[in-house]
Amino acid sequence: MAAFADALGVEQEHFDTMVDHSIDALKMNNYALPHGEVAFDGDATGMGAHTDFGILTILWADQVPGLQILGSDNTWHEAQPADGALLVNLGDAMARWTNDRWRSTVHRVNPPVTDGRIVRRRSAAFFFDGNHDALIEALPRHSLRRRDRVSADHRRGEYRGEGRRLEGGHQTDCGTS
Repeated sequence: MAAFADALGVEQEHFDTMVDHSIDALKMNNYALPHGEVAFDGDATGMGAHTDFGILTILWADQVPGLQILGSDNTWHEAQPADGALLVNLGDAMARWTNDRWRSTVHRVNPPVTDGRIVRRRSAAFFFDGNHDALIEALPRHSLRRRDRVSADHRRGEYRGEGRRLEGGHQTDCGTS
């Protein structure tokens, strides 16, 4: 958080009281299939377009396709990490603190399909969400920028589960993350 504080021009300790009893989660995913052949019929869906509601997410994933990131060009891009690499997504809390100067990463996961067949895919996601009672409000330096893009301040516990999903090319607040 000290690196974020430095980049945002606030005191290095600025976020300390917002993360000193952070609610964090590590989610291990193993998309395994039953023995035998399973063909993809084209109708399967994965996790729809969304953002993560916390501060940041660190992801390890194997190189099986499926994870996509929405670029600033409003097109989906495959996100296949290099060997030993980690992916880092900014979440909605950081977007609100910066008044959307730093935006939360819109991403989705499609079924892992290779050569027309669904294959095993593995990933591990660490969600760094901050304190449940942290006030999520635009930092003073950012509060006047694009005010219309960010809704009212939230306490972390009230905001949890209000991630954003993509609808028609635009992010909207929603009840899922």
